[in-house]
Order: sequence, then structure tokens, then C-alpha cells
Amino acid sequence: MKLIKKPWGYEKILIKTKNYVIKILHVNSKHRLSKQYHKIKEETLIYPNKAIKHIPPRKIHRIENNSNKSLDIIEVSTPFLDDVVRLEDDYKRVGGKK
Repeated sequence: MKLIKKPWGYEKILIKTKNYVIKILHVNSKHRLSKQYHKIKEETLIYPNKAIKHIPPRKIHRIENNSNKSLDIIEVSTPFLDDVVRLEDDYKRVGGKK
């Protein structure tokens, strides 16, 4: 298991293989991730209320936590973790992965 600190919370990589990655995105209260897309990476997000969202490559998306509690989301994706194109970011990380 690998923990990666982020300005919005952290990512906890549970499983990483040559075919897929499973991780938990822990989003702190009142924080959000970059508005972004991936050129080839494909993701499926599973929210605490069991809602599932599939994000194909090139789909612009952003995860926001507007609640007063932290939010844990399970992400299952293809293994291209560096495939991030940031369009907007509250933490001034626009462009490629940082």
C-alpha cells in the first residue's frame, strides 16, 4: 500500500498491476481535485452511497467535496497514473501531473 499526499487530501494505492490500479481518494472537507482529463487513462469511481461513475479517456471531470466531512472514493483505473492534463487547479498545478 502506498500513500501519496495531495493538497486536497491523499491517494492510497491499494493494488497496482500491469493492467489496473485500485486506490482510495480521500478528499478533505471543502476541497476539490483539478479540473482535468486523461489522454488514455480510464477510470471508474465508486462513491460511499454506491453511485458509480465511469470516466472514459478525454472526458473532462472534477471531483468536489462540498460537505463538512471528508469523502473517500474508490477508484479503479487503467495503470497510466501519470496521464493527467490539468485545466484548472485550486493549488496552481495547471498542466501535466505534479
